[in-house]
Amino acid sequence: MPEKPPPPAEAEGPRVKAFLQSWLGLTEFHTSTRSVGLLRLCWGLILWARWADELLPFRRMELTHWVLSAFFFAGTTGMVLGLFSRLSSLIAGLTTMAMVFVVGHQLGVEPWTHHHTTFLAVVTVVLAFTPCGRSFSLDRWLALRRAESEGGVWPVEKGNVWAIRLVGLQLSAIYFWGAVDKTRAAYLGGDRLEQPVMYLYFGSDYPGEWFHWVAIVMACSTVMLEYVLAFGLWIRKLQKPLMVLGFMFHAGLYYFLPVTIFSIASMVAYLGYLHPDSVHAAIDRMLGSRNIEE
Repeated sequence: MPEKPPPPAEAEGPRVKAFLQSWLGLTEFHTSTRSVGLLRLCWGLILWARWADELLPFRRMELTHWVLSAFFFAGTTGMVLGLFSRLSSLIAGLTTMAMVFVVGHQLGVEPWTHHHTTFLAVVTVVLAFTPCGRSFSLDRWLALRRAESEGGVWPVEKGNVWAIRLVGLQLSAIYFWGAVDKTRAAYLGGDRLEQPVMYLYFGSDYPGEWFHWVAIVMACSTVMLEYVLAFGLWIRKLQKPLMVLGFMFHAGLYYFLPVTIFSIASMVAYLGYLHPDSVHAAIDRMLGSRNIEE
């Protein structure tokens, strides 16, 4: 049989174009900037809650400490105020990354090597890749004043916020690998959970056999929930019920165990799963903007 002729070169063009567009589309997500603006503001406050006290200049009389302190407070203050927002996020992000990976891992400051500190640093860097100053910021206030003085229209609260999806991806990775780490007999059998609870609440007096069974139920349900949250929060129809469960989970950790910063950061990071236009519309509704327009 005669061989089939090769397909014409022109047919490859649309395929290549479609392939490139599918991948380049991951970095194109033009929508409301209120999510990233709100995330930037809250994240700056969370960074203060975790590191501000340790980085006050009088804590250590060393030049490296003073340099870290200056960059940290310059960047985080800009984040909270929304002044030079992207630059401030980049400064704060690079500073916290240096704190985690250089001061923490290389110089041996163990409290700065935990998963929640890495989470804080990575998300701060991610914010630098978003137009996080177009909402809830001094940058926007100055832009509005500039537009009014020039007789122009107000700038819209929209931009390419593709990187906010990386925030949700980072939290999903923490949920998934945290669940993987707990999927072993020592945890699922309740032993690893009993230890911190005994230390915090009961001391050396074991409360009874019932406590062991409660620990097993709590351990197994925690692992199941983390696996579900890792993937289910990306499914639009499941977001609301799973976010309620997630908030209850983190609120419980915050109240009953010394898991404070990670709990708050995780709840704020849920903005990475929600569609920014939905967040924008919800804020408008709370402010009554929709009723005014109608």
